[in-house]
Amino acid sequence: MAETLDRLTRLDRPRGGEARRLTIGPLVVAIEGLDRTLAQRLDARWGEFAAAEGRGASCTVRVFVSDDRWLSERPGEPYRMEAEGDGGLVVSERFAVAREPEPGRWRAGVTERPEEPVERIVENVVRLLLGRLAVEAGGFALHAAGVARSGRAYLLAGPSNAGKSTAVSLAAPAESLGDDYGIVLPGTGEWVAAAVPFDNSERAPSRPPGSGGVLPLAGVWRLYKAQTTRAERPPTGVAVATLLGCAVAPWTMPDLSGPMLRQASAFIDSGGYAHLHFARDADLWTVLLYSARLDNPSTSG
Repeated sequence: MAETLDRLTRLDRPRGGEARRLTIGPLVVAIEGLDRTLAQRLDARWGEFAAAEGRGASCTVRVFVSDDRWLSERPGEPYRMEAEGDGGLVVSERFAVAREPEPGRWRAGVTERPEEPVERIVENVVRLLLGRLAVEAGGFALHAAGVARSGRAYLLAGPSNAGKSTAVSLAAPAESLGDDYGIVLPGTGEWVAAAVPFDNSERAPSRPPGSGGVLPLAGVWRLYKAQTTRAERPPTGVAVATLLGCAVAPWTMPDLSGPMLRQASAFIDSGGYAHLHFARDADLWTVLLYSARLDNPSTSG
């Protein structure tokens, strides 16, 4: 850990003098040290979620140029991430990010490689920090596709190949809230989901929906491919395990493991979580709306 942190601390060449603020609901990540080209690519990637300036940031990360890989690459693991210490230092093949002495500030060393656009590497740093911010704000971040219908958010969670893209297509017509990253936060009297600009198509999103970029959350469904379609409420212990199995890189924030567990349990206790076994020809909305109404009778279709 000491050697990696020393390497990162000694970096003294920011990519440039540009900055951007990424706003996800109430969470704001400021990214400093960008060159003009990278800032413009992030603008195209994040659309109206990004701005050159704005209100105070939840955290700030300064991007420095690095010439070496931070971890040796393993086949099949292009985004392997490891935490060192209490989570104040996280390393991957193409970046390292560490907490600065000043509260709320981080520094990132980014190693650019031809096989991956640098804006995607920077976005991975930001996703990691957003996962921490979500837990610190009383919620959590998930590998999930989000859609909106009738003013409410529906998150369809699962690891790669769980069927998120297929489920979203079955849920059409609905507005996308981001197709591979979801943020759940406590609202006023109910849980809410934040719209995000993270999309596998890597295109600029539309204007963030909802009030302040968040919508009341109808529920989170952990996806399982099946021959027939049904939703079920698993026992509490199973529910906690499967929900946190979809969390964004929980091993990189061991210092937040207690709050993450408590907040996931509180969300499950609210009745907002279910397993969704679905077939490719499913009438998905009928199942989603019915299972959401089980604990939210006011949910409208």
